[in-house]
Amino acid sequence: MDAEITHSREKFIKKLLKELGIQISIDIFATRANLKCTRYCSIIENKFAVKQNGFKLEWSKEIPLLHRPISQLVKTIRKVKKERVPVAVLITPKQPNQKWFTELREIAIQKWEQRRREKLFRQLLQARGLSSNAVDLVISNWSSQWITHIARLRLLAGYLKRIPLQPDYLLNLDQRQIFMVNYLEDAISQKCLNNSVKNQRCAIAVLLKFLGYSEQQIQSDLVKQLMRKIIMQLRQSDNEKQICDLDILLNYIKSQVPLLEQGLVTIQQRRAIAAIREMVFTVASLAELHRATLLSTSDDEYIIQTTFLKSPQSIAEFKFYKIPDERICPLRWFKSWFADRESNIPNKAQELWRFRHVERYIQADDLNKAISVVMQSPGISKTYSVTSIRASAINKPLKHNVSSAQVDRFTHHSDTASTVRQYYDKNNNVEARKVLCQKKEELNNEEDEEQERTILEEIEHERSNVEQRIPSPDGVLSPSLSDLEFSQPLSGFHNTQPQSSIETGDIFQPFLQYSRIQTEEVEVQKTQQDATNAEEVA
Repeated sequence: MDAEITHSREKFIKKLLKELGIQISIDIFATRANLKCTRYCSIIENKFAVKQNGFKLEWSKEIPLLHRPISQLVKTIRKVKKERVPVAVLITPKQPNQKWFTELREIAIQKWEQRRREKLFRQLLQARGLSSNAVDLVISNWSSQWITHIARLRLLAGYLKRIPLQPDYLLNLDQRQIFMVNYLEDAISQKCLNNSVKNQRCAIAVLLKFLGYSEQQIQSDLVKQLMRKIIMQLRQSDNEKQICDLDILLNYIKSQVPLLEQGLVTIQQRRAIAAIREMVFTVASLAELHRATLLSTSDDEYIIQTTFLKSPQSIAEFKFYKIPDERICPLRWFKSWFADRESNIPNKAQELWRFRHVERYIQADDLNKAISVVMQSPGISKTYSVTSIRASAINKPLKHNVSSAQVDRFTHHSDTASTVRQYYDKNNNVEARKVLCQKKEELNNEEDEEQERTILEEIEHERSNVEQRIPSPDGVLSPSLSDLEFSQPLSGFHNTQPQSSIETGDIFQPFLQYSRIQTEEVEVQKTQQDATNAEEVA
């Protein structure tokens, strides 16, 4: 009898999940007797299980099936709540008097409210004439922004219910700015936080735009005046940002090469270092690298493609080549972990950085944590974020007098001034203050010394160019310009020691005399030949 009840219950659950469109990805607390999925975490030791302890797995990346004993239900529910698992199937008995049942009901209510918010959005768009499939495509293409905007529609639905008004009222608004001002004033009177009021304004503006209202009809001066004080309080202060020293990180990566050759660097560390090198050479954000796809690979290069979602939206390809210093070569570090990656993992967005099949997909936050660990290993402070790597990569060429056009092209920016303003670090501000504190005479002395060094460098550079261009009649000037050594003796002269700039003229004097004599002989021969030709013509 119990077996029949269990079978009918499982049949009902499968039917319900199919109707809801939910496909379980992993069974968290499985045994051999109640196994429901091909991927599972086993309570007892099992070599085919993803993990033995299901609590150590990150549930937010899965659609887990949870049927834990009652003694572990509180721990299970709190993990679901802490990790904000989007979808989970939790099988529990109905015991309203238990503490865990109250927490479970709170989670269920939150999910139900989310469906109500989504229902409002769907209802309004379908009332405009969009099909259900078209609305699904709109939502699926909205990515993570959809969660932010849909969360604020709950407050809008509550406001319409209190007035009271039907949602269809939004389809034909005669005075849109009046409605928005009244709605935002209600949010302020409800003592919502300033950030919440700002997000509600964005959410209703996006909703009205999707309903067909123009930008001019939505962004009115009346709404701006109402939000002026809130916007002023939310403005970020323009602080001096200390950028981490990129050389410290590069030296640490170089020090890891002996360990890499001995096989002592884990695949997680190799993957993190490869991501760092790609951030430095592409100046792409971690989110852009996370959604990158691998187009092609070879021994000398590999190509990845990513999308820029910020305006102007575009698709960019990045090529990585071998560089002279193989210790920090991005191609080497990428191959070091990619070679140990399990086969048949797709090289597409959110899948490229996976190296095991047990990972459903890796999030950008996972890469962020791994890179932070690598940054802290050489002693870089925790206060430096992963974003500071990009800032340092942009600021370093600017410090070494790379032209603005090159920086723009390299960083995919269109305005160098904004790039410099955004990434001009605290160290440069200190140098500027140092200049302001010096006297005019001190600055002039430093400028004179700098000009003198520049002139000497230019003279040395021109001398080297002259040495390279001068041909040798009896021998060839060797590539070692600093030694001024000829591969064959020139007029009985041979010197392998470095010479000063004064001695250089003496060295080339025999050669210059030889060149003048040779030129005079050629001119005499040419004159005789012309005379002979003239006699023949006569």
